[in-house]
Amino acid sequence: MVVSTTDRWSKHAEDALEGQQIPVIPLDVRMLDESEIDWSQFSLATVEVMERKDRKSPRAHQVTAMRAVRGASARPTRAS
Repeated sequence: MVVSTTDRWSKHAEDALEGQQIPVIPLDVRMLDESEIDWSQFSLATVEVMERKDRKSPRAHQVTAMRAVRGASARPTRAS
């Protein structure tokens, strides 16, 4: 695994990853940031313990919209 601070790899850098005896996976900072792991709690001393970020919760207007959709889907769509 190669951790990169950029997603703008040169052709030479990309070529260097190919054909390695052990496959190499490029991982950029954006991917780390978007992961579910709380990196502020991560420690190399205890790599087996990884805390997850708190799950995101919907905003008030999203909750209202979800309730409206659920209510609309409960009603029949055709006349009986």
